[in-house]
Amino acid sequence: MLAMINEAARVLEEGIALRPLDIDMVKVFGYGFPRWRGGPMHFADETGLDEILKLLRDYAMTDISSGIRRRC
Repeated sequence: MLAMINEAARVLEEGIALRPLDIDMVKVFGYGFPRWRGGPMHFADETGLDEILKLLRDYAMTDISSGIRRRC
């Protein structure tokens, strides 16, 4: 879920999607994300963006030497 939220934030930053709702709609109707969860951006908003950022940073530091993940 964190990887999906992180990538969605990049999509917004790059202007590929205009609003978080656009991403949630694609995930729900295009990829079969469970409707009752509202999409990854809704989940991030409900969880709290500060908490999501903390979790992303913790995750990024777990194995930064692999070079696979970019820092958030």
